[in-house]
Amino acid sequence: MYVWTQFRGQSCTPTPLLRHLAGDFAVRVGELWPAPHTPFLTSSTGQRHLIFIALTVETPYAAIRANLERPVKRAVRALLPDAPDGLVRALDRLGETAWSEADYRRLLVLLDRPDAAKVLNHAAAIDPDLVGGLTAFPAPLLEAGLARLKLSPDQAAIASEIWQAIVTRDGPQAGRRLAERMARLNGPTQLFEHLREEMVGEVAPPPFPGTARLRPLATKAAMREAAGRFNNCLRDHIGAAADGSRAYYEWLGPPGAVVEIMQDPVWGWRLDEARLRDNNVMTPADREPLIAELRGMGVHVGRSYWQLQRDTWGALQPGYRLEPPDAAIGAYFGE
Repeated sequence: MYVWTQFRGQSCTPTPLLRHLAGDFAVRVGELWPAPHTPFLTSSTGQRHLIFIALTVETPYAAIRANLERPVKRAVRALLPDAPDGLVRALDRLGETAWSEADYRRLLVLLDRPDAAKVLNHAAAIDPDLVGGLTAFPAPLLEAGLARLKLSPDQAAIASEIWQAIVTRDGPQAGRRLAERMARLNGPTQLFEHLREEMVGEVAPPPFPGTARLRPLATKAAMREAAGRFNNCLRDHIGAAADGSRAYYEWLGPPGAVVEIMQDPVWGWRLDEARLRDNNVMTPADREPLIAELRGMGVHVGRSYWQLQRDTWGALQPGYRLEPPDAAIGAYFGE
């Protein structure tokens, strides 16, 4: 027998309030309790979410209707005999409106996982984003406490993928240490900044040992420390230093500067950039000692392979004029 035959003269069409509270479940709830849906609307938040979960797992309508007015704990036992521990306590913390069926299914799975259930049991509020984020985390990240960062599901998914890649490369013990470091960070910005560095190996050995005034930044830690002192984006270049295509030195000055040299198909190693604190430009007079030190070390300071290639084409054009070497050098200092 169809449900609505028991409610002659009443409409199963959901009211706007029911659509707001029940979302995708509104039509089915309207069939259970036709307009004005009073038994459902006057039920508690926990009771409503239990109804949505029961509908998600396709519990018969008659059983759902019969258990609406029972205490939530008894209703859970009746409607979901295999419900995970913690569901009763969670129901009152799921918010006022319905979730999607997929999110309710994720919640049930997580409550069956001790690592995830522990997080959910201590959460002041539970929402689909928290559930989605916890679903994305492998057990070691949950055990380390990554849930406290409150990542979105997509943020948690990419963080977990990067963590797993590092575990594959470096082994489970390194993965545990990384998980512990990740859990101590303050929010997504620090987390992803840290993961960008962790994905790359240690900085490649410097191509030149340096001099008394030009010392190599030969480790990731040294590059991070220099980035802080010079207030620049040097830490974002750790990947280039790790693959050996570029190397970084600190010019002790005065004035002090961060110097980037790179591999060049013609020259071997050449200057690519030199900047003061806050990326300020070094004056021409201050450049001369640095340029002399670089050239003495074996680093080319002048036109690059790319610029020479460009000019082989430019030289064929009418009115071609060769740019002075000083103009190319000035560009490396930010002019």
